[in-house]
Amino acid sequence: MYKIYHNPRCSKSRQALQILRENNVEPEIIEYLKNPLTEVEIREILEILGKTPIEICRTGEKIFKELDLTKNSSDEELISAM
Repeated sequence: MYKIYHNPRCSKSRQALQILRENNVEPEIIEYLKNPLTEVEIREILEILGKTPIEICRTGEKIFKELDLTKNSSDEELISAM
């Protein structure tokens, strides 16, 4: 089964969902803004993707700066903020 962590207001997220459906894939849709992920779930996703927290953070977002995060923040700080 496929999952998509979806934000209906995001054009890229809508496009990704459309591509999946065009290819006859009906994923489980998780609206992460309504149902935030746990730290455990974030760690699992990072492991599956083979990525570090900073690699999936949107560092240009206002909230990133408001939380006083930087590209040098620890993995723990970033996961907790997510």
